Amino acid sequence: MENFTIRIEAQRLAEGLLAQARENELEITADLQKIAPEVDAKIIGLENRFKAEKSLARKLSLLADRDKSNQSVQHKLEKFARRNNDTLRYTFILSNDRYARDFYKTIETLKQNGFLIPQNRIWNAWENAETAKDTGYK
Repeated sequence: MENFTIRIEAQRLAEGLLAQARENELEITADLQKIAPEVDAKIIGLENRFKAEKSLARKLSLLADRDKSNQSVQHKLEKFARRNNDTLRYTFILSNDRYARDFYKTIETLKQNGFLIPQNRIWNAWENAETAKDTGYK
């Protein structure tokens, strides 16, 4: 696939991911707004809860390009689209003095409310603080 075709396919997949996110957004947002006070959290950035389509397409293209497997580019793009976890995203702000406790309370409350939290998708970004792997986002 040439670069133009890759971009077009990544764009198509990004559109599909965003359409799916929009179908579920109202219910998810309402659930999270209900859960936040239960876990002493504040939700910020709701205006940015959808990843921009252009940014999502670019991310899919970059991931497929970096993948050195022998799979077709189409297969790589579809694989990364299935694994994508930030089309719809939320930010909870937790108190510094109760951060760890409230983090675990948040995870448990989300699970109790029917949210699937894959264990392999939780990582301690604080371990990378002030290292080359530090993205600035925790």
